[in-house]
Amino acid sequence: MAIAVVSWILCGTACGAGAQPVANCVVDTVGSGPWDADGSRGTFLGHALGQVFWAPDVELRRITVWRIPANILTGIGVRMFVTTAEPAYDPPAPVPQGVIASVALFVRGGDPPGENIRMDFVFDPPILLPHPGPYGFFLQLEYCDPGEGRFLISDQDPYPNQNYWETGRAVTHCFLAGLEKQEPTSDLIYQAEFCHDTTTPTVRKSWGQLKMLYR
Repeated sequence: MAIAVVSWILCGTACGAGAQPVANCVVDTVGSGPWDADGSRGTFLGHALGQVFWAPDVELRRITVWRIPANILTGIGVRMFVTTAEPAYDPPAPVPQGVIASVALFVRGGDPPGENIRMDFVFDPPILLPHPGPYGFFLQLEYCDPGEGRFLISDQDPYPNQNYWETGRAVTHCFLAGLEKQEPTSDLIYQAEFCHDTTTPTVRKSWGQLKMLYR
């Protein structure tokens, strides 16, 4: 069972990875999948897990992450915050205070049981980002629950210049605390899905070109 609550919609499993592209939309997917994972990291005591990602287009439809099979949650969802990133840093850093949108999703366990637990954070309508380039997302248990949501990670640097981060602890109330820790060779395993209009061709640029454009 998956239930997603966005600030502006209610979205069920029908809005997951099986959602069909809309008319005049070409879908771009960046990131990786569980096959690249070699470990996991867990939220705890209000700490949030962060990841820099890069957007080749401005219309963000979905971000997918995976929890480990044993990480069964009971009644507590996971909230994803999509944020700005600071491109002046090298590599760019996510900005906890620069929240663009957030969505909460509850997925109890794997389907089928024993599989990695896929979480599709779907944005409907899509998030319209200001421009292509680096952004961040954070994962935090709802209400800063003291338990753990354990997410797949790779320590082999699968996305160069898109590093993994952790925030500090949210002590007195639930919020995204400031950045506390960076792991330069680690990344959360994720996929991000973008859409661009077929009537408006986009020019593909490398990470280095994007970095130069949005300094």
